[in-house]
Amino acid sequence: MKLRYLFSALAAVLTFGLTSCDEDFEATYLDDLQVSKSYIAIDAEGGAEEIIVRANDVWEIKAYATEKDENGKDKVIYVDPSSDKWPSWVNVAPASGEAGEAKVTFSVSEKNDSRSHDFIIFSGNNTQRLTVQQGVLTPSEATCAEIIAGPEKNYRVKGTVKSIANTIYGNWNLADETGEILIYGTLDKDGKAKNFASLGIEVGDEVTVEGPKKVYGTTVELVDVTVIKIKKSLLKIEKVEPADAIPSEGGEFTAYCTVKGTNGVLVDLTPEQAKWISLKSVKRGTMPNPKDETLSMDVTLVTFNVKANNAAPRNTDIILGSSDEKGNSSSVSINVSQLGMLGTLEVPMTPEEAIAAAKSGATAPVYVKGIVSQLVKGGFDSGYGNGSFWISTDGKFNENLDKDFEVYQALWLGNKKWTVNNPQIEEGAEVIIYGPLTVYNGTAETQGKGAAYVYSVNGVTTDANGIGTLTNPFNAVGGVQAANGGVTNKVYVQGTVCELVKGGFDANYGNGSFWISEDGSYKGDKSVEFEAYQVNYLGGKKWNSETDPQMAVGDNVIIYGPLTVYNGTAETQGKGAAYIYSHNGKK
Repeated sequence: MKLRYLFSALAAVLTFGLTSCDEDFEATYLDDLQVSKSYIAIDAEGGAEEIIVRANDVWEIKAYATEKDENGKDKVIYVDPSSDKWPSWVNVAPASGEAGEAKVTFSVSEKNDSRSHDFIIFSGNNTQRLTVQQGVLTPSEATCAEIIAGPEKNYRVKGTVKSIANTIYGNWNLADETGEILIYGTLDKDGKAKNFASLGIEVGDEVTVEGPKKVYGTTVELVDVTVIKIKKSLLKIEKVEPADAIPSEGGEFTAYCTVKGTNGVLVDLTPEQAKWISLKSVKRGTMPNPKDETLSMDVTLVTFNVKANNAAPRNTDIILGSSDEKGNSSSVSINVSQLGMLGTLEVPMTPEEAIAAAKSGATAPVYVKGIVSQLVKGGFDSGYGNGSFWISTDGKFNENLDKDFEVYQALWLGNKKWTVNNPQIEEGAEVIIYGPLTVYNGTAETQGKGAAYVYSVNGVTTDANGIGTLTNPFNAVGGVQAANGGVTNKVYVQGTVCELVKGGFDANYGNGSFWISEDGSYKGDKSVEFEAYQVNYLGGKKWNSETDPQMAVGDNVIIYGPLTVYNGTAETQGKGAAYIYSHNGKK
């Protein structure tokens, strides 16, 4: 379990990028496009401000604008300085450039009141947003919900610090009773950036801030905020043990709390949480002081029991609080996640179960089994080494987010990057995926950028012997491995006929049986030889002795159908369940 304090996954992505770039640059998680700052403030008297652009490709700055679409609604467009929609009060020089490092100057004229405008840098496949603000925007008092629903302007908001992701730039989550927003950059008492630690803000503190709203993807942010007031929390979570998810068989976890309130720790479990979590004990204890581990510090230990979970992984946030005799109160939350039996390799989730788990807030890695129903942008991309596609229970793309699960930016078999030497995934393939879940814009999916990977395709965990698709059929060894791997989907197996069973095809039944191997030799070795058992002929039709040729040793065939294992023999399911897709090249 992770001490998240309701921390959003997207915020983690954004702030991770911030910690990994040059100290003098506002880091995005773009390696090919960076700017020295993305928020450009200029006094009401006018003036100029310079930024540095670093790009690995040609770049161009355009301004946000709107125009009416065919339905009369506003749509966003991007315009260059020659457009009459370009904000006339802003001059940018230069507005474009070649790959490398360049200085760009933003100049504005005098203005009695405040104004701002957004711009965007395009460079190759990368973009970076910029905001130019002149003067001081008068903040509006608002709740988180009002900020989320409102326009992009300055706001003042009071809320509780739910998580702190970056202690240099000051990136953290603020929440009130109406919702939660991301604070993306916090100025110190002198208005300077990259000095967040000097403010002494901690998780659980009640903080009032003001700053401009921006929307990055679906994340609502207040950018480079000014801190108006800090009210210290009466309760702080020092750590939670264990840090990992509770196992499916159940267990317990303990929150180590520093309590400043005079009324101790208050635990607030909802009726739904109480079905699987219970309070075990609250007692005093000690732990190593994080500032000097040779010293100890007094803490309150709050221990919970967690019941066994035979279903899908589950996840929730427990509220802990404290108060004093003056009527002051504070609350913090700890995230509890538990693995489940459902979602293991032995009992993988169906796509529908994975969707339900993701939408309930589960994020722990799980196994999901389904049939590929649609590729996204062709499937796997060697440029990134990952691929995206949809899966469903029956292999149909339903255009229904309660049935269609997206495998997003997953790595290939063996948790390795996909290359052009690997076979492409195809619709109809049965896959097992392993990785953490998330929900993005209402779509349940695996977390991206290689957080998940394809554990198996059509029952095999390596593509060395094919993956059972039409363009990459199994060889005989792959067919044996797939059958023993429990594949239930119909697959393609190719090989050379090495031994006939009772002469091959039988006119009375219209089907036939024979063995295939990779090189056409027959050794009686069931680990390398696959039996085509009671298969029909081309197109799934019964074999006709008058019009169809008899099978012969040395013939090359591709078989299509469901597989099974009978008395240790890997074979096609019988009675015409499978058929010959091609015979010596004829289909």
